[in-house]
Amino acid sequence: MKLKTLFLVPMVAAVVIYACLKGYIYFKVKGNLDELARMAAPFATLSYGGIGSDLRGKVSVENVKVTPVGTTVDFNVGEILVEGPDLEFLLAMSGGFKDAEPPRYAYLRFKRAEIPAGEDVMSQLNQISGLSASQAKGYMPEVCSLGGIFQHVGMDNIGYGELIADFSMGYKLYQQSGEMEISTDYSVEGLEAFEMEMMLKGIPQLGAVMTGSVPNLGRMEASYRAEPAYMKGMVDYCAKQSDVTPQEYVDGLLSQSDGYYARNLGFIPGAGIRTAMRSLLTQAGEMRFSAYPTTDISAQRLAAYSPQDLISLLGVQMSVNGQNVSDMSFTIPENLSAFADAETGVISDEVDGEEQRERLKPRRFIKTEVSALKEYLGKDVRLVMKDDGRVKQGMLDRITDGVASVQQSVYGGKFTSHIPLDSIARAEVWRRD
Repeated sequence: MKLKTLFLVPMVAAVVIYACLKGYIYFKVKGNLDELARMAAPFATLSYGGIGSDLRGKVSVENVKVTPVGTTVDFNVGEILVEGPDLEFLLAMSGGFKDAEPPRYAYLRFKRAEIPAGEDVMSQLNQISGLSASQAKGYMPEVCSLGGIFQHVGMDNIGYGELIADFSMGYKLYQQSGEMEISTDYSVEGLEAFEMEMMLKGIPQLGAVMTGSVPNLGRMEASYRAEPAYMKGMVDYCAKQSDVTPQEYVDGLLSQSDGYYARNLGFIPGAGIRTAMRSLLTQAGEMRFSAYPTTDISAQRLAAYSPQDLISLLGVQMSVNGQNVSDMSFTIPENLSAFADAETGVISDEVDGEEQRERLKPRRFIKTEVSALKEYLGKDVRLVMKDDGRVKQGMLDRITDGVASVQQSVYGGKFTSHIPLDSIARAEVWRRD
């Protein structure tokens, strides 16, 4: 055999093996995707573009598009990437990880995911979910409420439409030390970003987590960054809607009852956390958390401790824009229903038929003489100004020396406007006929 041929044989063999492995992975991934598309067909259509792989442990799918059935809403992802340590990982993944040990590390990444937003999108999604408009509203905070701002409700009012996001999650296993590092992060262009890294300890072997072993928390670090353009845009927009300054709006938003916080956030923050929220609302910037437990504590035992005890046991620290937050106290209500809105519309008193019919008449804004406003103290009013046609709406608190004091509600905050009666062109009172 010639020397040239002797060198060519292993090279050709290597190329053939490489091509076979690439082809095997391609067709296995394609088969799994096609099967997933078939299973999802009653609910959504799934399409995708190219499939790529790197035999060092990566496989990617480009231009993935999901469209829920019955809508014109497309969810697009530029690339979905699965990454592991080696070729063995790819082969095990292609076979569904059957009878395979968990890899030393694995990551799932979504790059340039397009998230449609807007009222039309939500309306279509609500229709296929079977939720009515009122039911859907019940699951979502109000625009300009504290929960609404941090959950981006109404962001389309300040020019935010389709969002572009990157997301990843994964883990690393350290067998010798019996530890696992879990990490996740996401970022949304022009809106926010979040990162978290958690170390679990007490994992004796690679499969322990999969077989029910409960590890202990070793440490946790997390950060959340709010973009100034979004926060300033929403605060300015909401302040304008309520005809107050941005500072007055923020002051009112953070001067709430416990019930307001319970309904909006699911917990009642102490003074330190309220100060931190004020900083995010007025400056945006970054909030950082860390936890270094002073004793071994498993996830199963967390529920046995009060929030304050957990803060101490976990060694939690928090900072906002570089300033430490020393008071991290908060309360989790035992019964959220106790903080429900007081006015439910249910008639519970025993009344005669005529009075009940009167009570059941629908309320509406009814034109009322300005001179008669004093008869409706404590009622909601809508006052149209003579000079510029602006509308002042709120609760009529009192009338003194020809001036009406109207309390305006900014999603929980109270601001009083003093309006001369002779400046009112038209008055309406929220009442029954």
